[in-house]
Parts: sequence; structure tokens; C-alpha cells
Amino acid sequence: MPNTIFSKLLYGYIRKEKGAIGVMFALLFPSVIVFYSMAFDSAVILSGRARLADGLNQGIYAVAIQDNRNSSEEHLLENKVVLNKYLTFYLPKATIDNKDLTINADVKYNKNIVSYIDYSVAGKVVVHPIVAPSAKENGYAGFSRDVDITADSNAGVVRRTMTYDASNSTDYVFVVDFSTSMTSASSEAGLTRIQLLKKVVNEFSNEVLKENEATKIGIVPFSWGVAVQMDEKNEAGGKYMGCTFAGKLLDEYKDVDLNFWYNKNYSGMSAASVNAQQYNHDVQLYTYYNNYVTKATNLSMQNLVTKGWCEKNEDSSSTTGRALYSCDYDQRSRLFDHTTEFTNRRTVAYKFFKGIVDSIVNSANIDYAGTLNEGFLFSDAAVTTFKVHPLSSVRPISTSSYACGSMSPTLSTTNLGTLAKPKHYLIDLTSDLGVLDEFSSMTPAGNTDSNSGLLRAVPLIAKGTNPRKIIMVISDGEDNAGPVKLTDGLHKTNRVCDKIKAGLLKYPEGTKTEESDIYFISVVDNAKYINYWADNCTGKANSLLAKDYKTLLETLLRIAQKGSVSYINKNEE
Repeated sequence: MPNTIFSKLLYGYIRKEKGAIGVMFALLFPSVIVFYSMAFDSAVILSGRARLADGLNQGIYAVAIQDNRNSSEEHLLENKVVLNKYLTFYLPKATIDNKDLTINADVKYNKNIVSYIDYSVAGKVVVHPIVAPSAKENGYAGFSRDVDITADSNAGVVRRTMTYDASNSTDYVFVVDFSTSMTSASSEAGLTRIQLLKKVVNEFSNEVLKENEATKIGIVPFSWGVAVQMDEKNEAGGKYMGCTFAGKLLDEYKDVDLNFWYNKNYSGMSAASVNAQQYNHDVQLYTYYNNYVTKATNLSMQNLVTKGWCEKNEDSSSTTGRALYSCDYDQRSRLFDHTTEFTNRRTVAYKFFKGIVDSIVNSANIDYAGTLNEGFLFSDAAVTTFKVHPLSSVRPISTSSYACGSMSPTLSTTNLGTLAKPKHYLIDLTSDLGVLDEFSSMTPAGNTDSNSGLLRAVPLIAKGTNPRKIIMVISDGEDNAGPVKLTDGLHKTNRVCDKIKAGLLKYPEGTKTEESDIYFISVVDNAKYINYWADNCTGKANSLLAKDYKTLLETLLRIAQKGSVSYINKNEE
């Protein structure tokens, strides 16, 4: 009952004084609106601050995982783009400018080896209140249309700790540019590019093999081809060098035995008749034996006949097809023991060698489909190795740079018996630092064909037994004009790197490979070539620039190390 009486009295009072109350409400209403708009927009701004902190925390974590360490202006921009995307997600209506974002990468070392990297970030974004700006523009208290909210470097600090996982045994193959341009000065004071490369590879090898004895390292130096050491001795007791390639030639050339033709210059096959062609080859070898072998061995031509290396001909002329002496220490390549092979295949052999102006495998003779067919490139069947004659005029192509020719030491009458190694040569997978040290004594020569190195690296690394396989291509420039055609055919048209990475997980049969990857590292600032490898082989994260000792070593060790990422307090040690 009392409540009913009170309600009636209040209702009656309001009806009686409604005019005064309406005036009072009209006077107070704007203030009420301003109050609630300020409260609402304050909540929006406070929420924005929290979202900014969350976005920076998540963004810097992603930057730490990417781990490019702000090593270039391009990498810094990449990091800001990543951070911007996170902030846009957390603050979709805010205005975010990359120039207002600051990202720091503080790298800490332990005896020149990266121990950890602290990534921190600070930033400013502009939020836009919804109601209060209109109130302010109408003379009331309120926020501006643009309000800056900031977070200092305490907003996001992430540490990427670099460690070696003892169980993370890996097979590494360095595919390294040994063209003449690598003798040019590097960005590291006092070191040529090749000296820088040798120093870093040596440091890397010592570090990773110290951490894991099961890890193995192979090296494939390339110029126009890949050379190898051979055990087979020449006439004076020195060693032949070999040239090796991986790939399948077109069926047209499948029966061209390079270990038969290696000492027959193709220009000698241009004569009209078979006998004239035989005579040209016979003269070249006779000249070599008479001018070099006799002096290197202190044997006369008659002595060489007695040893069975040469045969004196009663009738020597282009008509009979024989020189004064027919000589060949190598039974496999003896012309007059294999006349049928010479007669039947000289035309196709002539075409094959005439088409070579660079590496033995090129865009004119490679069978792309056969080379990249399931499993082939990951087997010994893909590898061909043939001898390189020590005298350039006797080789199928006398041009010194052809197919490993540039790696052959210059022949003299006194060094035939002491020839031991090419100028640079392939080193099989090994954990023996003594073997890897041989890399330090190799010298560059020739032009650039990265294809010869990359393809040859595949069957080499496929022999490894470790669960992780990494190919690292290191170069200072683009392929020469001839190999570029093959480069485009392999990378752009046939996506060879994708096939290599996928194939290493499957082949050889029974493989234990769990991870495979390819990196390209340029030791000079060549954005065009770095981007080419990024777009057509490695992906952007794996195509890198490393011009100086510190950056190059860090880059290689970053590939080898396992990084763990965690949030930390800013001043944590």
C-alpha cells in the first residue's frame, strides 16, 4: 500500500512539473552523450593499446622464426611487412605505417659463433574514435579523429637461441663457383672471393663435424663442368684427370663413348674420307708422344714401340690413314683396335662435339625428361665420368674451357709424370677434415655453369645416409651465355629444384631422408641472380646475400643450427 501511494504522488508531481523537468533534461542531455561517448571511445583506445601489444608480440615472434636478422634493407622491409600484417589483423580499423615500426635484432656471439638473437619491436599506430570526435568538433570535450597509441621495445622481445642438435646429423654438399671471376676481390678486406669462401667452408666444416661425427660434407666445385681425380696413370706415371656429369643425353648421343673419343679432336673428323679423318687423329697423338712422352720418360720412339705403346707404319699418309707412328697407351681408345666404332659413330660424334661450346651437357644435347625421370638422377646410372687428355690439342674440343678442360694443369715436357690433380675437383661425402682440407689448395679456372655443379651434386648427396640433406650453391655471378639456356630449361620449364627436394625424400629406395632443402648464396650484391634462384629454385627465404666473412659464416651456420624461439624479459641474459 505505501509503495502505491508513493508511486501516485511521484507520477502526479512529474505531470505537474513536466515542463521544468524537460528543460533540465534538455540541458543535461549533451553532457550525458559526451560522457558516454568519452567512456566508449576511451574503452576503444584502451582496447587498442592491448591489441597493439598483442599484435607486436605475435608479429615479432613470426619475425624471429623467419630469422633474417635485418641483414639488409630488403630483409628489414620484409620483417616490417610481416609485423604490419599481424597488426592489421589485431587492429583492422587502425592506420599503420611501416615507418612507425622499429625492429631490432641483437646478435650475441660465443667465440665468433652466434649464440642467440634477441628480436625486439616498438611501434605506433593511429586509431580512430567513433563518437567523441563529433562532440569535440561541436564544442564539447572529446577525442580527435586520429589518436596515436604506442608501445615501446618492452612490447615484444623474443630470443632465438641457436644450438646444435646432436641427433640432427646431416649430409651437406657445397656446390661452389670456381670460375675465374672468383679470384676478384671480395667485400672482406684482403681476401679474394675464393679465399673468403675457402676460409668460411673450413670454419663451417670444423664446427659442424665437431658437434656431430655422423655429419658428412661433400664439395662440388664447378666452372664449365666438374672435374674429378682419377687413379689411372698416364704414360709417364702421372695421373689422368677426369670430367664427370650427371644427366641423360639425347638418345642420338647415347652410344658416343667419351672414353673412346677423349683423345680425338672433332676438327679432325671434318675431312672428307674416313682415312683422312683417321690420319688427322693419328698425327695428333704421334705429335704428343714424340714431343712430350719421349721427353717425360726418357724413352725413344723405338722404345715406345718395344713397350707396345706405338707402332711404326711403313706407309704414312692421309690415303692410308696412318701417321709415321700410331700411338696410344690406352687400349680402350686405340683407334685401329676399334675401327668399326670409329667408322660407325664418327658422324654423330662429330655433331656432338661440334655442338659443345661450354659444358659437356648443354641445352642442345640434354634429355630433360630422361634426366628428371623418377629416380634416375638419384642413382649411379645418372653419372658419367670420362678422361680428359692432358694436351689440349688432342682433346675432342681444343678450347681450354670446354668440359673441364680449364681445370687441367698446363702441360709441359717435364710435368707429365707429376700430374696429380685437377685445379679443382669433386670431394665425396666425408667427415674427414684432412680430406676436406684439400679444398683449400684448389684454384679457380674457367667460366660459369651452375647446372653442371647442381646436377652432379644430386647423385652425390643421394648416397648419404643421414636423415637431413642440404645442398648449398655458392656463386659470385650469373651463368655464361651458353649455360643460361640450360639454366632456364632446368629451372623455369622443368622446376628441377622441386624435383630434387622431393626425390631426395624417396630415392634411393629405402632412403632414411626426412628433410631436404636447397640454398643459394651469392657473395656479391646481384639482386637479379638472387631473385632468379628465389623465384625458380629455393624460395625467397633460401636465396641469400652474404658478402663478408661474418655474414657468410653466420648464414651457413644458421642453416646447420637448430633455433628455438621463446619470449623473454627484456633484460634477461
